[in-house]
Amino acid sequence: MAAHLLQDVLASQASGVDQLQGIARLPYRSWAWSTCFAPLVCMAHVTYLVRSVADTVGRTLGRVTAVIIGFVLMVVGLAMTVTIVMLPAGVVVGLLGVGLFLAGLFAHIDQVG
Repeated sequence: MAAHLLQDVLASQASGVDQLQGIARLPYRSWAWSTCFAPLVCMAHVTYLVRSVADTVGRTLGRVTAVIIGFVLMVVGLAMTVTIVMLPAGVVVGLLGVGLFLAGLFAHIDQVG
């Protein structure tokens, strides 16, 4: 069965056919070729809603992580500057924390795709 489906895929690539045994492929989609074997391995059909939610979570997770780590670095830097011995290192750690915190809040990350 798998070898037969693979032969059909290779034959359709050579002939330019857009459908194989009920497996529809959308043109100009990067994920179309990766999901054409999904029914073969019993994977569930992934809808547009699932893809958009996963994209949103993936984009916001990095920002939230940067904000949290930046805040922690600011607190650690402030705690280090209390002692006069750790003042230079505390200033550097605190400024790195401020930079990371602000980057998490205001940085624009554009995805080309």
